[in-house]
Amino acid sequence: MRKIEQQMLEAIKAKKTWSHNNTAVIYDKVCNKSYVFLHGNQLGWYNHAKCDFVMWRPTYEKWPTRTTKSRLRALEVRI
Repeated sequence: MRKIEQQMLEAIKAKKTWSHNNTAVIYDKVCNKSYVFLHGNQLGWYNHAKCDFVMWRPTYEKWPTRTTKSRLRALEVRI
């Protein structure tokens, strides 16, 4: 796993807003969700109440790149 992906996962776990280069995590306290972005495109969200990541499929369908796949795999999404 790449260092940036480890940092992304740490931000999600800590419920913090974080960004580095092309990857960002935005924590929404009201919804108790962490939204994950790659190049400004939403990959999905982590629902902290259900401990579940939901992939935003249109982003993957439009950009099925190795980077997109790598970020999703780090989030334990089966592709």
